[in-house]
Amino acid sequence: MADQILVNGMVWGRKEPLVAPIDYDVFAQSIMEALRRDKEHFRADSSHGIKAIVSRSGFEFQAPNLNDPLETKWALLLPPRDQESEAIAAALDPLIQHRKGQVIYSPASPGAAFPETWIDEQYSQMNDIDRPYYVMLAGNLNAIPFRFQYLLDIQAAVGRLSFDRLDDYNKYAKKVVDFETQAMAHVARQALFFATEHDGDGATLVSRQHMTDPLVKMLREKDIPVSYLAGAEATQMELLDRLKGDGIAPAPALVYTASHGLGIPGSDSAAEATRRKLQGALVCQDYDGRSGVFCADVVPETPFLHGSIVFSFACYGAGTPKQSDFFHWIRRPELLTCRPDIDFIAALPKRLLAHPQGPLAFSGHLDPAWVYSFANPSQIATDKGWGSRMGPFRQAVGHLLQGATIGYAMKRFNEVYATLSAKLACIEDNFLCNASLGENKQWTRNLIDIWMTRNDTQNFIVLGDPAVKAKMQ
Repeated sequence: MADQILVNGMVWGRKEPLVAPIDYDVFAQSIMEALRRDKEHFRADSSHGIKAIVSRSGFEFQAPNLNDPLETKWALLLPPRDQESEAIAAALDPLIQHRKGQVIYSPASPGAAFPETWIDEQYSQMNDIDRPYYVMLAGNLNAIPFRFQYLLDIQAAVGRLSFDRLDDYNKYAKKVVDFETQAMAHVARQALFFATEHDGDGATLVSRQHMTDPLVKMLREKDIPVSYLAGAEATQMELLDRLKGDGIAPAPALVYTASHGLGIPGSDSAAEATRRKLQGALVCQDYDGRSGVFCADVVPETPFLHGSIVFSFACYGAGTPKQSDFFHWIRRPELLTCRPDIDFIAALPKRLLAHPQGPLAFSGHLDPAWVYSFANPSQIATDKGWGSRMGPFRQAVGHLLQGATIGYAMKRFNEVYATLSAKLACIEDNFLCNASLGENKQWTRNLIDIWMTRNDTQNFIVLGDPAVKAKMQ
């Protein structure tokens, strides 16, 4: 296991991993070949990461309380102004008024050319007093692509809504406003953790033992009540029963899942339709190739995690980009079998966020989810290095259960992404000066480690309003 790269995904219709474990030496060869190819967007990302760290620090001097959206400003960012974007703004108006926010129509598609151009020339040029720290994206994914979100997220606290129906935007806005303004509405200061561990499956073994187990231990040491469904207990029925609750007690402040995410292979229209319904759904312990999946269709109409925050570690859990951030480096055909026609948000978080009495926010992963964001696989035997990689996860969980906004709680993930982007820029420069470095096995291992960690970390995004928080009594 220590010499293989693992991914948390499973194929629909078969009990097979989304991507077979990859040997380090094979992957190292792919990385070296990729480094010799031109990567303008990679260089742009690295440069943007460096500039964004400097820009973001300005907030910390001028707005000491980043956890307060009224103090640090809130904005809704929409595609260029047209009938559709105006209708979305109108549907979200209750939330805009509640946040005392502003509506920004981008003068041109943020996805044109390099997304960082819009960020550098529009967002960063706003006066410090006017520039919003909390930014919620809404509307067409083609106009505001995923890459724009994780680049802007370095400087701001960013969330996203992208529904198929206009009415769902309004349902979400009213849900947030009502829950935050009604005196009796609250969640319990407790957490529910869910972690599968399939026989012979290194990915779920690692994510349970080295992600959820330490997080549960951390919370229990702080005397925060935690329910933990792990291994054999992590079935679909058990999860649904816990999430439905008894209809009387408030929902838990945090629901945290670590499992495989479902991948739907195929390139025909039937596969694409199934992909929109099921890709990213949570593979439970009792998955048999068809049943045992927590997906949008099993979410009830009755109150379901009303006011909660959901954090999901799974392949495609938040959505799937048309262009994988990994294929052009790794060149594994498995990464193409689940590729959609266009970018899309997973059906499960869309269903949860559109539910009038459902969660307020969902944090999940785009593209395949690897172990690198929380672990150094080469050090698994000695357990060294796990603590530092778990830092963003510990901070997010701890902050959320202290009442932080979801945008602020995810801040550390974006800082790690920016820092590693800068490191990669230095590594690439060194390699271009001295190509013989690629023959050094320790050097290539370090490169793989930094590159995988950077890409794995960047793909955590927030769905929903980044200014929401768990309202606890």
